[in-house]
Amino acid sequence: MSTTQRKLRRGKSTPPVTLMTVLVDTTDARDDAARFVYSVIAALGLEFVELADAEDAPYAATIQVRGNTILTGNNQWRHPGHEATFEDWLVTTCFARVSDPTVWAVVQTGSERFELLAAAMAYAFQGDGALLIDADAAEALSQTILKATDDAVEILDFDFDLPSPHIYMLNAPTWEGVAMLLQVDRANPLNSVLLPDTLQAAQYHFAHTIIDCGADLFLAQRLEAAGSRIVHIDDCTRPLYVDLTPYKRIEYFAHDIPPYGARDDFELIVHKTRRRGSMRRWMQRGDQT
Repeated sequence: MSTTQRKLRRGKSTPPVTLMTVLVDTTDARDDAARFVYSVIAALGLEFVELADAEDAPYAATIQVRGNTILTGNNQWRHPGHEATFEDWLVTTCFARVSDPTVWAVVQTGSERFELLAAAMAYAFQGDGALLIDADAAEALSQTILKATDDAVEILDFDFDLPSPHIYMLNAPTWEGVAMLLQVDRANPLNSVLLPDTLQAAQYHFAHTIIDCGADLFLAQRLEAAGSRIVHIDDCTRPLYVDLTPYKRIEYFAHDIPPYGARDDFELIVHKTRRRGSMRRWMQRGDQT
């Protein structure tokens, strides 16, 4: 299955909005290579114009396909074989990178947890380019949000054979101003070798990425090594043998979580904007204990 042939559930996806157009010449292309180029352009939400219909106008990118070789200026890629590098080039050519992106990862070790803390952290930046990722293998956050929204948030099925994290990011469904990558049946790239590519793509497109790790300290450790700010909530009932230096370490019973982050009602988090400012300040303050 191609990277761009996404299986979708729970509603229709909303393609990225863009006015950018790509000039394409597939006169001498093999059919499978041409189909791949067109499918990637469509999946990224770009428009295209055939060389025969080209006008004297600027284009975001110019692509020529000869046989199974994709040519762009001084670059060339073979199909199949170089799909990911071509997709990455097209994204970085046509889309601007956000400035100063930040990634937070929430990990909670204890008998109880603040179930919607990661969601509250994302909605604290509602409308500012926030992405919420459920990377917890237990899928607790995803199930809570799906239940609260009557399964209205779309779930993307990820193609692990030919992955394209940028395409997933640009097609991430949005719920009330926050993009979400929820999971069902562990279909999440953060639970695989795609971790570095997924983080890179998230930071390219979103100013604020919040990841729910559940109780997975080893995932949090990997995220910290990749530059994420770790928020660790612990009930301090047992030693934790992991090399982790959180950005914030909070004792569960110390009542240091802002009221907005301690809510257990998803609808209140989505619609009540009061105290979001204090939530943002709490997130930015690296007050390790």
